[in-house]
Amino acid sequence: MLTVFNFGLGETIDMLRDSVAAFTADAITPRAAEIDRSNEFPRDLWP
Repeated sequence: MLTVFNFGLGETIDMLRDSVAAFTADAITPRAAEIDRSNEFPRDLWP
């Protein structure tokens, strides 16, 4: 379980955190095993 800390940084930071979490879940998590196996981070995941 992920612990969420509230540092009172505002709604913009909350939106950024949510966007990063969604990107990770959609783009990285399904490929995590291959990324770990190859020990390389795919270029297409870099912005």
